[in-house]
Amino acid sequence: MIRNPIKMPKYIYTILLVFTFIGNIASQDIITVSEMMRVINDEDYIIISCQTSEEYQKRHVQNSINLDHKDLYTNEPVRGLLKPVSEMAKILSDKGISSDKAIILYDEGTYRYASRVYWILDYLGVENIKILDGQMMALRRSEIPFTSVPTSVKKETFIAKVDQSKIVTIIQLKEKQENSNTVIIDARSADEYNGLSDSDMRKGHIPGAINIPYEEVLTGRRKLKSAEELKNLFHGKNICSDNEIIVYCESGVRATVLYFALVSALSYPDVKVYDGAYLEWQSDSENHVELSE
Repeated sequence: MIRNPIKMPKYIYTILLVFTFIGNIASQDIITVSEMMRVINDEDYIIISCQTSEEYQKRHVQNSINLDHKDLYTNEPVRGLLKPVSEMAKILSDKGISSDKAIILYDEGTYRYASRVYWILDYLGVENIKILDGQMMALRRSEIPFTSVPTSVKKETFIAKVDQSKIVTIIQLKEKQENSNTVIIDARSADEYNGLSDSDMRKGHIPGAINIPYEEVLTGRRKLKSAEELKNLFHGKNICSDNEIIVYCESGVRATVLYFALVSALSYPDVKVYDGAYLEWQSDSENHVELSE
């Protein structure tokens, strides 16, 4: 006997749709100001200001810890390379950052510094990381409390669980260049990519790289574009979720904005950052650089 299907009341159907929508938003590593307001005093959350120390001293979100991304770098053999994992873990521990807590990041407004720290923490195995959407522009329009008094920190234990799938070395990049499924993206400006900007570096880009300036994934209000907009942007460049994607810029900072967009908003599974970036690539005269025709 065929039974009649149970009819679902409209209000329950609406509630299910709302929860599905919320679930989709929650799957992204983005948090709004109002959501951050609710956890600003929650000990299970760590709010990290990725501003420079000078900007942090002027004004920062109450209870936020300052972490300048440059604190995690070494300048040898080129500027901007990550320090050894053990050194980064000690720095994060000393700043009161635990790998077991939920982390919220914000910066001065460009997404660059928050995204750089996001990628580093992702590489180090932190599972719960959010970036504040809209950054300082959104904060200034809110009622969130600011202060100039540095947050007192208690040393925590940061345990790194390195995920090597998030990073490539120059040797690995060269091995992957001829792979038809690998896409290399240059996140610098079009002038830098085309060799038209003033620079002491060799002009051009890594051969075969596609240019997507990092600003293209952001709105004019410094928010991340919608998933649909981002999907259209990358699909328009023939970049799909089944590609292995390697992003780079001059020193690895701007590239991480694209990394965040691809990993968080689009859930692309295989995205890596070339940490040595163009600084390392062009420093060796044996590495060919390409100029657009």
